[in-house]
Order: sequence, then structure tokens, then C-alpha cells
Amino acid sequence: MELSKETLAKIKKSEEDIKAGRVYTLEEVKKEIGLTENENSEFDQSVQHIQKKKMKELWDNEQDSEWDEA
Repeated sequence: MELSKETLAKIKKSEEDIKAGRVYTLEEVKKEIGLTENENSEFDQSVQHIQKKKMKELWDNEQDSEWDEA
């Protein structure tokens, strides 16, 4: 699988942000946007749901590419 020029540019920008220290922990972001304890819990659940969904998509794509190679 080959990455698009747009994706490669975004990765490069992200690497530059990390090297320059422009990164924040999830806890820092939650504090910055002022989540209450209840909202914080709901936010964490939403993040977990998104992570699980993304992992499933990545897994499915990987399985599809293995079938394509066979």
C-alpha cells in the first residue's frame, strides 16, 4: 500500500510539530477545554469507541490487502 502525497505531507507536519514540542497529553486537552467530571467520563468513552472503530477499520483493511496479495 502506498501513501498519498497528502498523507505523507501530514505525517511530515506532525513530525515537525512533535520535534518542536507542539504536543499535548489527553489530560492537558481535557483541562484546557474545561471538561467536568461527568463530561470527562463521556469524553473518554467516546475516545475509546473511536479508537476501537479505527482499529477495526485498520484490521479490516489489512485483511483485505492480504486477500488482494493472494
